[in-house]
Amino acid sequence: MTVLTTVQIKNFQSLYNVELELKDFTVIVGPSSSGKSAFFRAMKTLVSNQRGSSFIYHGERVCTISGQFQNGRVTLKRGRGTDDKSYSTIDKNDVQEK
Repeated sequence: MTVLTTVQIKNFQSLYNVELELKDFTVIVGPSSSGKSAFFRAMKTLVSNQRGSSFIYHGERVCTISGQFQNGRVTLKRGRGTDDKSYSTIDKNDVQEK
C-alpha cells in the first residue's frame, strides 16, 4: 500500500503556501473559509493531473502541488501565461540532477 506522507501546495486557490505532514490518521478541521475544501480540491487536481490554470491563486503565475509518498514524489505544476505545465513522478531510487 502506498501512503501519502507529506503534501506541499503553493498558489492553489486560497492556499498560498501550505506544507502538511500526514500521519496514519489525519483529520482536517477548521472554520468556514479556512481552506479545507481547497486542500481536498488540490489533492483531486494532483491525482487527476487536471489541466488548466483557473485554480491558480489570484495574482500568481504558477501553482505547484506535491505529494511525498514512501516510494517517491508526485508533482503537478501549472502556469498561467507561461510554459509551466508539468506533471512528474520521481521514484525514491531515482537521482535527479538540477
